[in-house]
Amino acid sequence: MKSIRLTLPFMLCFLAASHAMEIPLDGRAQSTENGAAAAENFAYIDIERIFAEHPMTARFKEEFQRELDKRKAELQIMEDEIAAQQRIVVSTGTEITKARIQIELLKNMSLPAPAVTASTDTATSTLQPSSAPAVQNIVTPSTTPAQIPADIAALENELREKEAGLETIKQGITKKQEAVAQKIKQNKEELLSIEEKQTQKVLSDIYHLLDIIAKEERLSIIIDKNNVLYGQAGQDITEKVSERLQGR
Repeated sequence: MKSIRLTLPFMLCFLAASHAMEIPLDGRAQSTENGAAAAENFAYIDIERIFAEHPMTARFKEEFQRELDKRKAELQIMEDEIAAQQRIVVSTGTEITKARIQIELLKNMSLPAPAVTASTDTATSTLQPSSAPAVQNIVTPSTTPAQIPADIAALENELREKEAGLETIKQGITKKQEAVAQKIKQNKEELLSIEEKQTQKVLSDIYHLLDIIAKEERLSIIIDKNNVLYGQAGQDITEKVSERLQGR
């Protein structure tokens, strides 16, 4: 018999023995001349259809989907937190780069001005309009030679703090990513367990009814018609079983 699962697809592998409830063959079958069971003691069912139409299947699927959606939402919150921290990493990295450039510019400003010739002055004056705005975007216009050492010290201290903070954020992201991976693994295991328990409840109810019908109809054998390659004609009791399962 194929494996029946609560979630789609219903049939995946072979049904584990733990899912089956035995319907005993108690010797009530009448023998024919060749030893085969009489047709009136043999019946078959479409177990896939019966499982799909069982009222509990729909209820369990809805419960399972709600649980799945809840766990997805929890994971999404964790992933959103990671994404927010990653954006901070990018912005902090940009700030660190700017601070390093600013420190280098201030250090260069503190160096003695090199002697230049007239021709060099001309070249410098030619280049100054294009380079000056870039410097002004980083260096405070009020910076004076006397303030440069203090400004450099302050920037270097700020840079160290940002780098330390950035490393802390990165470590936090790594831990959150590990927590997400662990949560995904835990969810898979727990959801599989939930699905197996729900599936077992449905199958147990089906097998219990089959046992009752077998006694009522004096049936010796009930098999799944999807797994029969050849056999004598028997009665299809799928509809009867499905109808009696309604309302459960």
